[in-house]
Amino acid sequence: MKNQKKVFALLCCLIVVLLFAAVGGSHFLQWYEDGRIEVDGEIVKRDRRGIRGSDYQAIPNRLEELGFEGHETLNLLEKKCMKIPVNGYLDETTGIHCIYEMTYTYNGEIIDASFDVINLERVDNETFLKAAENYLGFCSGLPYENNDAEQVRAWLSENISTVGRGRDAVRLTVGDATFELMGSDQDGSCGARTLLISEAE
Repeated sequence: MKNQKKVFALLCCLIVVLLFAAVGGSHFLQWYEDGRIEVDGEIVKRDRRGIRGSDYQAIPNRLEELGFEGHETLNLLEKKCMKIPVNGYLDETTGIHCIYEMTYTYNGEIIDASFDVINLERVDNETFLKAAENYLGFCSGLPYENNDAEQVRAWLSENISTVGRGRDAVRLTVGDATFELMGSDQDGSCGARTLLISEAE
């Protein structure tokens, strides 16, 4: 238990140092237990944006299992949120490129996230759609309040092959999150699939 507390304290210190470095060392951030945040001496009310119960760290941590490397974090002071810019992974055997990016509140809840699968080498449709379904299904399992990963996965499986074939994007809202699936195909060949996850309106 003591070791866990030490590790947690070290991680907190590291996060503060990284945030300080990300804003060029010219901004002061302070978090309070009730969720308020102080930026340069100004108290920011608890941020009500974001998918309730989500934790931005869940995505990079899950994607490391697939081969993604560490990510960069930016502090978007004007929008009062954080951003992980585009981070990608290229499957060398198929040429399929998987990428993601997201924004999240200072409290760590996800505001929105985008996941893309791109068929760079024009592998056959069956191989591409299987890879897209696996990657996007994996990402759609994001934990948050009132989520239903099985429902989202079934919806994704049902629509993954048709969204790029002249069909408009499809949407699904489950609890506090809205999922939007889009695709782009050319000359009968699958080009890309995109899954957007955002706070439900």
